[in-house]
Formats: sequence, C-alpha cells, structure tokens
Amino acid sequence: MLRILAVALLVYGCVLSARADEPDASPPMGGSIILDKCLIRVIDRSLVAAQHEGVVKSLEVSVGDTVEKDQPLVLLRDEVARATLDLAELEAANDVDTRYGEALVSATQIEFNRMKKLKEQRASNEKEYNRAQLEFDRAKFSLESAQMKRKTASLEAAQARANLEGYVVKAPFSGTITRSMKAPGESVINGEPLFEVVSTDRVQIEGYAHVQDVWKVQRGTPVTVELNSPELEKAGLVAGPCEGRIVLVDVVVQPVTETVRVVAQVANRNNVLRDGLKARMVIDTTKKPDPMTAAAPPAKK
Repeated sequence: MLRILAVALLVYGCVLSARADEPDASPPMGGSIILDKCLIRVIDRSLVAAQHEGVVKSLEVSVGDTVEKDQPLVLLRDEVARATLDLAELEAANDVDTRYGEALVSATQIEFNRMKKLKEQRASNEKEYNRAQLEFDRAKFSLESAQMKRKTASLEAAQARANLEGYVVKAPFSGTITRSMKAPGESVINGEPLFEVVSTDRVQIEGYAHVQDVWKVQRGTPVTVELNSPELEKAGLVAGPCEGRIVLVDVVVQPVTETVRVVAQVANRNNVLRDGLKARMVIDTTKKPDPMTAAAPPAKK
C-alpha cells in the first residue's frame, strides 16, 4: 500500500513539474488567444565559415561591429589563387590559334573550290580533288578545336575567378558580430567557423496553446507580441508591441499538459525582443490567415 502511495505521489509530482515547465496559455478573450511565457529566439544566427584551406591574412571586423550583407569579414592569403587567375585569363585572351585556324580555313576553301570547278570541267583527277577536300575539312576541324580550347580557357578563367572570391569571407546578412574564432596568421580549413553573425531584425516566438484552442489557429494567423517580464517593467523598460504571423502549429500534442506548440515569426521593431527573454503572444483568431505572408519580413539586407 505504501509503495502504491509513493508511486502516485511521484507521478503527481512529475505532472506538476511538467506543467510548471510549459508556458501558460490563457483562455481566449474577445476572439483572441493569449499565450504567456513564450520563448524568444533569434532566427538569423550564422557561423560564417571559410570556403578554402589557408592562412588568415587580416580580420576586417571585430566583435561588436555592425556589418552589412556581403561586407568582407576575413581575408585569406590568396597569392597562389591570384596567380592562377592571371594565368587563366592570359590563356583565355590568347586567340592566336583561332586566327590561324580561320586563315587556314579560308586558304584551303579557296583551293578546294578551285579543285571542285576543275573536277566539274573534268580538268583534274579524283586524287587531287580528294586531297583538297581533306585539307579543307582538316582546317575546319582545326578551327573548331581552337574555338573549343578558347571557350574552355574562358571557363577555366571564370572558375579561377570564383575560386579567388572564396578567399574573401563575407557576411551572409546584415547583423552584429558576436564571436570571433580566429586571429591573423592562423591557419583555417574548409568549413571552419571564423565569425558568428546575429541579426535581431526578426525573431521567433514559441508558445504552447491549449489543444481545444488549436483548431482556431492556422498558419498565417496574425499575432501581436510584447515582452512579458515584470523585472523589466519595474525598471521602467516598457516596449510597444510587435506584429507577426503564425508559421507553425505543431501536429504533436503534449500528452501531460494537453497543449500544442505554436511558433510565430515577428518583425522585431526597435529590437526590443531579445533572445532568451519571455514574451506574451496574442493570437487574433478573428482575422483571416494569410499564408503568403506567414513569415515576418526577412532580416534587413
């Protein structure tokens, strides 16, 4: 009997613990569903990596700097790659073989046409005519080969140019440098992280709604989000609401709390929503969902 009672108390404690861990979902009010204690997560967070093995030549930014999309962050030593590009461009610009082939085709065509007329007049033998035709065909194949080689050289130059661009590591989006992993003179390998870039222009809000309310929520349903932090309010840090839309209504129901995870993307106006803070999300079920604009506006580019 004591064992059964202990097991029951243990199960009850687990249930209370699970419910304490889940964000609160308030009852619907005026056609809206209010989710308290939602988690704020940054969407655009990237570890910017090197595309080539090499040595860091210079760091163009530092931790805390604000960067724009495609702004150079790291320069790798590129002397060999640059020399390879110069050689490839020189070969691509070389048209000697092409010009020689064109001249050869022109000369052999004149001879072939002459032999063709003589053959029609029965003034030349078959052997001379065949030789002229063979030389003409050989000249055309030679010109075609020269043109193909030049086209290949142009492609190799483009490849070398793209390879050289990989020695400049650029920001994938506008944001702030939050971490630096390398210093000038250090070696790197392909895919090794160099900087962390974070943008707070848009955030993800994750909360839990009661299962009976989930049927009213769809992808694209508009939401309003504001901070839910009594400590910040006491300090006088009150921020206005941010607008967004639902991007996910989970298909899995939490069996203990009978809640469903709901995720929204929100344009972070004035960057008031910080990763790790709690927020209150109001889902307006009276408005028609707009799946085409379900996601909040993308990060500023």
